[in-house]
Amino acid sequence: MIRQWLFWVARSRFAAFFIGNAFAYLTPVMPLQKQYENKQVVAFRHPVPFWQTHALIVPKKKIASLLDLSLEQAEYQEMAVAIFQAAQNVAQQMGLREYTVLVNGGRYQDVPQLHFHLAAGTNYQRGQERFEPPASWEDAARHQTAFAY
Repeated sequence: MIRQWLFWVARSRFAAFFIGNAFAYLTPVMPLQKQYENKQVVAFRHPVPFWQTHALIVPKKKIASLLDLSLEQAEYQEMAVAIFQAAQNVAQQMGLREYTVLVNGGRYQDVPQLHFHLAAGTNYQRGQERFEPPASWEDAARHQTAFAY
């Protein structure tokens, strides 16, 4: 019950004020099924999974989207490495050999906090899912994502 309510809050118009700070300061008390955690990121099972295996990897810093991850700064470079280390760790823990790591942006991003999905297996909405990388930078800009659509 609490998990569903928190998921609703995360997707509501109040999320911009709450969600980034919650991950920055409240992860120890959040009702998450944690898979991995360090000082920079937390990875946990998605509270409302879209795939058979579905985890989220979230920075413990208020970062609204991928475009706000300024990779010129050492702090954000370390954050990017921590995100992918978490993805590797969770994939290994779950015994996954085939999986997708994706990030949504723009109108595809429901929650105003940077987060990555680690997904495998059947997509509960569309069956087996395979993501294709954008064919060009124009496609990436049109879909507002550089990873997959």
